[in-house]
Amino acid sequence: MAFSNPIHETVLAWRAAAVAGNQQVRPFADPLLHTDRVTGERVAGLATSWSLGPSATTWIFKLRQDVPFHDDWGTFSAKDVPHSLAFILQPNALSSDAGLWRNLVGETEEEMRGRLFIPDDETVVFSLKRPEVQIETIVSNSDGTLYMYSKDQWDAEGLEGYEKKPAGTGPWEFVDRRIGQWVLYSATENHWRKTPGFKELQYFWAPEAATRLAMILTEEADISEVDRLLHSQAQARGMEVVNSRVPSILIGFFMGGLYHPDLPNYDPDVPYLDVRVREAVNLAINRKEYMNALFGFEGEPGPVVGFHSSMAGWNPEWQAMFQEKYPYDPARARQLLADAGFPDGFKTKILVIGWPGVPETIPGAEVMGQYLKEIGIDSELESMDFARFRTEFRAKNLHNTIVPMRVSRLDPVVAARVLNYSGGVLHLYEDPEIDRLYETLVRSVDPEERYNLLMQIGNIKFNNYAEVPIAWIPAQLLRNPKTVEEYIFPGNITGFFTHFEYAKPAQ
Repeated sequence: MAFSNPIHETVLAWRAAAVAGNQQVRPFADPLLHTDRVTGERVAGLATSWSLGPSATTWIFKLRQDVPFHDDWGTFSAKDVPHSLAFILQPNALSSDAGLWRNLVGETEEEMRGRLFIPDDETVVFSLKRPEVQIETIVSNSDGTLYMYSKDQWDAEGLEGYEKKPAGTGPWEFVDRRIGQWVLYSATENHWRKTPGFKELQYFWAPEAATRLAMILTEEADISEVDRLLHSQAQARGMEVVNSRVPSILIGFFMGGLYHPDLPNYDPDVPYLDVRVREAVNLAINRKEYMNALFGFEGEPGPVVGFHSSMAGWNPEWQAMFQEKYPYDPARARQLLADAGFPDGFKTKILVIGWPGVPETIPGAEVMGQYLKEIGIDSELESMDFARFRTEFRAKNLHNTIVPMRVSRLDPVVAARVLNYSGGVLHLYEDPEIDRLYETLVRSVDPEERYNLLMQIGNIKFNNYAEVPIAWIPAQLLRNPKTVEEYIFPGNITGFFTHFEYAKPAQ
């Protein structure tokens, strides 16, 4: 496999954001629940069943028996669950879901162990600090890092053993890696879920799209992540495009500095705090032209970031009204800027960031600069590696910036927490009313109420031009049919490219 470089290179899930963890750790380590490769639904994994207990804060997981860790490091059992969760609660953990777990089970390992009960080796009971009706989303790592590591290995070898060769229960066994170059896995024979069709899996890190294209054309790679405008060159040479089974990626931009007015880092002078400026930015971009120029197709409209028509909280009026509220209208955009007190525009900064799975965001930043120039906003491009960017958005230091984004197909509740809740992660658009709705949402166990609360959050975002949504697209890879007959993946897991154990060798 030839991929763009990951955000973090690590085999320890808690040392990475979910996108990097799902890519590098998921092959050799399992979460509690698996994700169906065709439908994207949560299905039994290391946990064979899960159910609400007597209260809405209690979840009971029954665990699969006789699942061995690699290299004879014992058999998976209940003791490995709190052991693995404790790493995410460490103060220096980079896990995307660390804050969520602290809200659910406590700030420290000691507090967490007072909320995870082990009646026997095959059962784990979570007694949460608040209701959480979508626990399956969390423990399946659609956007998280809770993978099962061997407590027996830790007790014998500690961190050094994990860093050298961590044992998991996955269909691939970690073998070796070279930082900045590659990571290698070997197939697990007679795996409890799926024995891979290939003997080895190797990721090669190649930052340049031309290099990744050359690797699959010269058959150095069997599958490759390549910019979509280069797909035709590969298809002319016999390569085939593989699409995720569900729309996976929402393309767009966000405007930095839209922070909660009562919290630190709020700067009242950020132009984007004025809804008229946000509307102007949305009206400045020709979405069809943008998509065709960068991707070669229009994609599926995505009127509100974090929502999809197939998921909870969807309001069909968003789709019906999208062309009316979000048209391409640079003349109207210039008038809005003048009405907001910027008749001559203003200066802003566009961050140039390479997002995994969407290398097109780099030229997309330049295209956005041209659209903004047309309505009088003078933009300066600044390249920023993802590690620094991640630090800046978490610290709420992205004032007066335009940032290209790709949002994974997250559960809408997860999206609300990660993207817009002031206590969340990305802080794309914060609003006191969204905070209130979210805090009510996570304590509700009534499906109808939860749907309505989500829709209210979406209405606020849609009506206030919270972000600059463009379109949903599938995650895509190139496949060499000479060596890979079939590869199916759902695309609703952060990191997108999963389930390589099911890749079918060509006969």
